[in-house]
Amino acid sequence: MYVACSRATASSGLRIVARNSTFNTFQSLSRSNPTSPLRMELARQETDEIVPRFLSMTTSSYPDSILVLSHNIQSLGAHLDQVSSDLVYNSASVLLFSETWTVHNSPETFQLPGFELVSRSDNVQRAASSATGACCYVNENMLGQRESMTTDSIFLVEGSRSISVALVSVNPKLFASVYMSPNAPIALIMESLRFIVQHPHTSLVIGGDFNVDFGPNATDAAKKREILNFMTANQLHSPFENISTSKNGTFIDNIFTNAQVARSGKYISFTSLREPLYIEIPNLLQVIFQVLATRYKCSNQHQ
Repeated sequence: MYVACSRATASSGLRIVARNSTFNTFQSLSRSNPTSPLRMELARQETDEIVPRFLSMTTSSYPDSILVLSHNIQSLGAHLDQVSSDLVYNSASVLLFSETWTVHNSPETFQLPGFELVSRSDNVQRAASSATGACCYVNENMLGQRESMTTDSIFLVEGSRSISVALVSVNPKLFASVYMSPNAPIALIMESLRFIVQHPHTSLVIGGDFNVDFGPNATDAAKKREILNFMTANQLHSPFENISTSKNGTFIDNIFTNAQVARSGKYISFTSLREPLYIEIPNLLQVIFQVLATRYKCSNQHQ
């Protein structure tokens, strides 16, 4: 019915054929009759509000909390316009993009309204774009409140394998975006992780595409175990358990942090074939103040 009617250019002359091959006269649905099916359906639609699944991500759970999105964007230049029109991306404090396909000395600036591209790790060996690269964007509101900011990046290569790391430290919370090419040597992986944690920080977030399956059926269990042991030794944990952001069901994208996480999850976007992960880090002082204020209010009500 839907396909047939979608091809019609006018309603005049439309008829529905019954099973006995006779034509039934079309009876219009009355808009003026308050008990007509059409009027009742229109009234129902006015009262039933459709709430987008990720609408809550556009507002903070706590005052001054930090929303971090980590995403294998599969080419920054190809998908930046989709990011700029997405309310969830625009609500983030920090965007950690991996597999950006950016190259060294590129004239492209990759401007994103409301954000500043503060750190990039580009492929320094090739003039043409390839599956490498990482970068960090920081929301201008967060930058406006900064007391200090430092940035750094590194591009590690061994044979045909590479690792890209871009990081930024704000106040001094450290955020690092990583992209590790498939089958990157464990020695190269550990070198990149040590590069990150050596930077001074009060809290740390490492997000990106590790290309190491952290799921229970990992094919390279030894590499997974060594990475997780390093994270544990540095008081870093992941709030995710066997979550897949890829089409083949692997758990190769991840976020590790030593901060308290108020909420975390997977965001469904239309940007690239991979799905972003997010965490929200509350401002602990604000949380404590909010709890004390609530308790004080409750105690006064009972007096």
